Amino acid sequence: MNHDYDTIWLWLNPLLIYTVDQDVPTNIVWNGYGYDNHDLNGIDKFGVQVGWLNGHFGVNPSINAVLARSWVTANEPSLIWPAGEGPGLNSTDIANILLADPFTSGAYVLPSPLPSTSADHRFTQIPFPPNPVNFVQAGPGNGGGTTTTYSTVNVNSSTVGQGTTTMFKEAFGVEQKLSTTIFMSTFTSDLKVTTSISLTHTLESSLTTTKTQTNALSVTGPGCPQTSPPCVPAYTGPGEFIVFQDNQYGTFMFYPSN
Repeated sequence: MNHDYDTIWLWLNPLLIYTVDQDVPTNIVWNGYGYDNHDLNGIDKFGVQVGWLNGHFGVNPSINAVLARSWVTANEPSLIWPAGEGPGLNSTDIANILLADPFTSGAYVLPSPLPSTSADHRFTQIPFPPNPVNFVQAGPGNGGGTTTTYSTVNVNSSTVGQGTTTMFKEAFGVEQKLSTTIFMSTFTSDLKVTTSISLTHTLESSLTTTKTQTNALSVTGPGCPQTSPPCVPAYTGPGEFIVFQDNQYGTFMFYPSN
């Protein structure tokens, strides 16, 4: 399969929220994530195919404009960035993003026969149903393809996903008024590396705190707009796919079974 067509969803306006103890200003507590409403009044989620990130699809000016995050420069001119960094995603950021999808390396494969859980504990087969998922071409006259709807039950990944993790470093900007405060002095001292913060993605929390997670899944196969055979083009790919859950992000992975 060509994983250039995999979609990675990016959060473009995240904020990391910290508080400082007024009585002990060197005590800093992380309070989770928020969104920067200088961009949108809500979380800005942007789906982009791998081929646009790794250059295999060439250059897409519209996508590059989104990843440049120019709204930061326009609306938050007081932000200070480390030397050589800025609000836009650079080549290092893109390389880190691609690490979230192990199949983009070209070296990540599952053995045959397929295991119930991959050796690195990242992927686990979803029980039947829906496995296997049919993916066949519709008959003549059906240009939209045939859609099949499934209900999937994800297993508790706390028993199978231990050890799966992705870690990367990301540069951050700070408001000018914070750059010389005790907060920033303590914060960067705790980070050890003052130009970036390390983020680690491990098990998807909702899969570890509940025994099951139910999702709806629909799959549409290739269409055949011709009213009489043959279908052009004729689909010659796998007719069945095995559905795996991603224990790290809680999403789905489809693997051809024949």
